[in-house]
Parts: sequence; C-alpha cells; structure tokens
Amino acid sequence: MALAGARARPVGGRGRAGWSARRAQAQAAYLFLLVPLALFVAFRFAPLLHALWLSFTDYSVLGQTRWVGWANYAEALRDEAFRRAVAVTVAYAAAVVLGVMASGLALAVLLNGVVRGLSWFRAAFYLPVVTSMVVAALLWSWVYDPATGLANALLTQVGLPPQNWLQDARLALPALVLMRVWKGAGYHMVIYLAALQTVPRELYEAASLDGAGPWARFRHVTLPMLRFALLFDFVIATSGALQSFEEVQVMTRGGPAGATTTVVYLVYQNAFDFLRMGYASAQAFLLMVLIVGLTATGVRWFRLQGGVP
Repeated sequence: MALAGARARPVGGRGRAGWSARRAQAQAAYLFLLVPLALFVAFRFAPLLHALWLSFTDYSVLGQTRWVGWANYAEALRDEAFRRAVAVTVAYAAAVVLGVMASGLALAVLLNGVVRGLSWFRAAFYLPVVTSMVVAALLWSWVYDPATGLANALLTQVGLPPQNWLQDARLALPALVLMRVWKGAGYHMVIYLAALQTVPRELYEAASLDGAGPWARFRHVTLPMLRFALLFDFVIATSGALQSFEEVQVMTRGGPAGATTTVVYLVYQNAFDFLRMGYASAQAFLLMVLIVGLTATGVRWFRLQGGVP
C-alpha cells in the first residue's frame, strides 16, 4: 500500500502539470486572438456603430449636431435622386452579375478540358482581376474615347457611326457594365474551374453512354454539380456589384444626367460634396438593407430550384 501511494503521487503531479500547461496554452491562444479582435472592433465594429449613430443625426463638420431620429431615413425614401440611384444600382448589378457569372462559367467550361497551357490561359484571363479598378477604369476611358478610342475605331471599320459612349445616357451604363464584366470574369472563372475539376469524370462517361450530348451533359451533370459554386458566386458578385464606386468616379462621375449615379456614389456626394454626413450614413444603411434583401432573395430562389439544401 505504501508503495502504491508513493507511485500515485507523481502521477497526480504530472496531471496537475499537464492541466497547467494546457491552461497556459489556452491563455496564450486567447492573447493572440485578442489583438486581431481588438483591431476588428477598433476599425470595423466601432466605425459601424458610429455611422449608425450618425444616421440619426444632422451631423455636419460645419455646425452642431442634433438628434433627428428617423428623419434622414424618411427623407431618403422620399428623395427622387435616391430612388433613381437605387434603380440604377439594381439595373447595373443585375447586368453585371449575369455577365460575370455567364462569362466566368463559359470560360471555365472551355478551359476545363484544356491540359497543355492551362496555366497560361488562367493567367491571361485572370490578369484583369489583379489590375486595380482605377487603372482598369482609366484604360476603358481611353477605349471609349470618342475621338481616338478603340471602340469607335472598331465601329468605323465595320461601317457604323462612332458613339459618345460615356456621354450618352443610353450607352453610359452598358459601357460600365462591359468594363466590369471584363474586369471580373477571370475571378469567377477560377471559382467555376475549381468546382469543375472536382466533378467525377465517370458522370460524364455514364451520361455519354446514355446518349446525352454536350448540352445535355452540361445541363444535367455540370450545372447540378456546380450548385454550391453558383450560390457562392452569386452572393459575391451581387454584393460587389451593388457597392460599385470606383468605375463611376473615374469614368462618368455619375453622369450624364445621373444615368450612372449608383447609391454608393450618391452617398459619397452627400458626405463629401454636400457635407451631410448623417444623411449619407442613412443612405448607406438603406443600401445595406438592399444588399441583404437581394442576396437573401437570390439564396431563396436557389433553394426553390434545388440548388442548396
């Protein structure tokens, strides 16, 4: 018995030492997490709360701040400029989302069967993605230049009259859409290409044995296997397109006659041109509600189509 007790004491000591070591490791982990958490609160959560508070005030850098309650939100909903900006934003986002998803999927399907030179094709199509939006917007401003731009040069070559791409209210928004699709197609291609490479080849072989052609295999094999990639891509594309700003600022500044004024650009104007920070904050939060609502609607549609569980 004495021998057993003597042997038991070291075991208990080792257990307490192990528990202390685990507690020290946990404390160290919490300390490491504390730094990014503090940075997140300082630079993300705190500004968000401050912006929410601003949306209920008439804050101006030139005067005193008064609490106005829901007045900014009510004014935004009555504001014809805001309603038009919402319509422009939704139309722009719908065209961009459809364009980048369709072009990205088409490129991925075409490149999925390519073995030799695949990395070169990926790099070529992905190059616009790593180009900054400001640089891409400047490049396409030159493309759309009425006098020396490539777009009008191509029209002239086929016998069509030149166009004022960014000065015509009918053409300015489609011109921005085309630039945005060119800029983002490579990113969405990578998403679909990664998903396509996980589809078992046996499924295509079985479909071919059943007499399915290329379109039938794409519709009944490829698309169902890409349902999660499609949903992810839809959410990313929608949230990004609804927050478009740089291309508008560089290429059109919201013109002509407000034809390309998105909600984010209108928020920028109210905040920094008219110094109405409270009103701009209210518009920004209304945009957030719009983004969440449209994204949730899209997710629900995918569920109804059997796209996600």
